[in-house]
Amino acid sequence: MGKADISVIVVTLQNNPDEIDSICRLHELDSDFELIIRNDEGISKARNNGIDSASNDKIIFLDDDAVPEPGYIEAASKALDKNPVVVGAVQSPDKNVFDELAVHYRDPNKLVGCNMGFQRKVFEEVGYFDQDFHWGHEETELQNRITTRYALYYEPDMLVTH
Repeated sequence: MGKADISVIVVTLQNNPDEIDSICRLHELDSDFELIIRNDEGISKARNNGIDSASNDKIIFLDDDAVPEPGYIEAASKALDKNPVVVGAVQSPDKNVFDELAVHYRDPNKLVGCNMGFQRKVFEEVGYFDQDFHWGHEETELQNRITTRYALYYEPDMLVTH
């Protein structure tokens, strides 16, 4: 990829980056990217501070326990070249988890906080994550604002195991 053109923001409750699954896998992928780790109190605050820290116009979000599969960074970068908002694919090592608890992870028309990407202009136009959401559903509220202006693009090769 040459010069890093994408910022990866990982929100975590961990204090030790060496224990964060997503970061360990990203380093194995041998791609060029800017990594931003945020452990602020509140997921929306952490995401927003990550956006402000990012030096690139392409920004992706991972949860600390979402493990990117090979080709992840390249797929995300290519998708964000042409699409302002990208929904990544999420798979589970346990099918029952999806069937019982996380059906929304399989919906290509829904932002999922553990794997989503944006062009910076989206935040400049519709605003950041609502900090009234301390943990959870902040991406749904943001999606409601985003879809008044932008379509969501689903990229199956932007895949994580979560």
